[in-house]
Amino acid sequence: MAAAKKKTPAKKRTSKSRTKKGKSNNFSKYLIPLATACVCIFVGIGIGGLITTNHLKKDSTKSVVKTAHAPKFIQKAKPKPQPEPEIIFQADPAPVRIKTPAVSKPAWQAHAIAYENPMQKPEIAIVIDDMGVHKKYSEQVLALKAPITLAFLPYGKSTKALSQKAREQGYELLVHVPMEPLNPKVDAGPHCLKTRHSQKQVLADLDWCLNQFNGFVGINNHMGSKFTAHRSLMEKVIKDIDKRGLLFLDSRTNTKTHGFALAQKQGMPHAERHIFLDHVATPEAVAKQLKRLKASALERGFAVAIGHPKPATINALRSWIAATEKEGFSFAPISAIAQQNMPV
Repeated sequence: MAAAKKKTPAKKRTSKSRTKKGKSNNFSKYLIPLATACVCIFVGIGIGGLITTNHLKKDSTKSVVKTAHAPKFIQKAKPKPQPEPEIIFQADPAPVRIKTPAVSKPAWQAHAIAYENPMQKPEIAIVIDDMGVHKKYSEQVLALKAPITLAFLPYGKSTKALSQKAREQGYELLVHVPMEPLNPKVDAGPHCLKTRHSQKQVLADLDWCLNQFNGFVGINNHMGSKFTAHRSLMEKVIKDIDKRGLLFLDSRTNTKTHGFALAQKQGMPHAERHIFLDHVATPEAVAKQLKRLKASALERGFAVAIGHPKPATINALRSWIAATEKEGFSFAPISAIAQQNMPV
């Protein structure tokens, strides 16, 4: 009976143990690759992190070098070069000052002709009025090529052309401004300065006269025996031409003129007429006046004469100027005489 016993339970236990072992073996097959993969991932992440960190360090070093003078949070673009400024500055490192351009000369100096009198000879200034009206005689005056000053009437038909020609030949020029005479029957010409006009109208007429040609040093009055005796209007005229940088020559057509005194008070260059050459336009009368002119220059050191483009005057001056220079007189432009009368 002992031999006949079955061992079935033992076989069942063996079978169960094998099943558990098989399951265990199957799990271990996946566990090892999984662990290996995880290790590889972590290693990869670590290596990638190191590489990224090194790159970041290198880039940050480069950026620090590039923006060493700029705030860390601002990446400024390199400024574009700007054009050089037109203003020139002084090299002095003290407070920077802008160089200002030199002040231009007033018109009476800018248009004056060169003149010197080193020997201090007696000076004579001859001004020929009424230029530009009678073309024939005006051209004869230009042909003298003498050291004289020419006063052109602003409304003369030949004024623009002849004044330009005169300037090119080296003559000093004046504007012969028409002003009201005492005799109401005498017409001084268009744009004449009149005492019955308003100050605005007077200055407008003066402005017109001063814009008919250029290159002049100042003005003198054409007629004007009534206007120059009107103090308030003459004062406006004097101040206006002073602002323009011009000189004033008082023709003295009236002993009661205010022109010279007002110009003197203004402190501007000014002069006055001493001798009329051709009030009587005959050769004998002109010669007599020229003799008086020399005497006047010897007495005061200088003298100013006014003449006109008349045959007797032109013919007398042709030989008289050269002969008088040989006698020791110096012929001066009107600007040289006017400058002497300015306050020191």
